[in-house]
Amino acid sequence: MGVDFSGPDLTMEGVRKATKALWKAGVTTYFPTIITSDFKRMKRNFAILAEAQKDPEIGGSIPGFHLEGPYISPLPGYRGAHLEKYIKNPDWEEFQELQKAANNGIKLITLAPELEGAIPFIRNCVANGIIVALGHHNGSAEDIERAIDAGQKWLPTSVTDVPTRLIGTIIRFGHSWPMIGLRLAL
Repeated sequence: MGVDFSGPDLTMEGVRKATKALWKAGVTTYFPTIITSDFKRMKRNFAILAEAQKDPEIGGSIPGFHLEGPYISPLPGYRGAHLEKYIKNPDWEEFQELQKAANNGIKLITLAPELEGAIPFIRNCVANGIIVALGHHNGSAEDIERAIDAGQKWLPTSVTDVPTRLIGTIIRFGHSWPMIGLRLAL
């Protein structure tokens, strides 16, 4: 497809191109993802996605958007390909700027529960109908339980996360993992 929703060159035509390519592959509905980057770029790209969501031809295929970061672990390994210089603690006011640019289209956010301010941020997200996924994190069992208590419902953020996150969690938390899984299932 050659379209980067987080890139500096995102256009409406690029979103249209990506959507049509996904249709050809059998995908009818998707959440474009913007990852950790320069705040102005994220804001600009969410505005473009919001316009695409209004487009009569492709808008029905885009029910919402996914923000992956910038509220993730800055530690190597946990942050993945996200640039450390843009990673930060959750900031509700800042997020509201992104959400405004997205015309309230951000429906899913991936964050790290161990960060300062993460739990109140999760509560705000849940109160506003935003699904919270834990990802790119180094949270303890206690951090994860606090996130669940705050309304977080989704582990992990992708199919590729399942084996590594599951094995890593079982090794680190031992008997705590089944209880966390049970709490998420309820």
